[in-house]
Amino acid sequence: MASRQLPKRWPGRAARAHRAERRSAPAPSPSLTSLSCIPSVQSAGRLSVVLAAALGAPACAGPVQAPAASCQVIIGFAEPTDTAAPATLASLARSSGTPVSFVSAMSPRSAAYRLDCPASDRDCSQAIAALKSHPTVRYLTIDQKKDFR
Repeated sequence: MASRQLPKRWPGRAARAHRAERRSAPAPSPSLTSLSCIPSVQSAGRLSVVLAAALGAPACAGPVQAPAASCQVIIGFAEPTDTAAPATLASLARSSGTPVSFVSAMSPRSAAYRLDCPASDRDCSQAIAALKSHPTVRYLTIDQKKDFR
């Protein structure tokens, strides 16, 4: 039963009964929007984030390692290029004389590629030199792991 606010000057017995009723009424039960339940909602949110990270961790454990007989390069193009397009891959493979596979795009003008030849091989050095002279290639660098110490 909802209680009404009565004016302070309400005379008589009814006013005293109303004040007594207000004093003896039980405390309202906490609702879902009260501050007392917010930490549990936040805890549930944190728990879901931790579980998602734990379950997704094996999928994102680290970068995919290239096979031992391959060389990864970063190629920058003179113009924005669809770096993963089959036509681009075919053109790069034709120029280099070795199979070229797309790894990842870095910008509209650059991407990482994997050449199917070991970097120490003389034929791979020739393939890299041929790619550097490709008409659409602006620059080519060997992709190496950085030491962040």
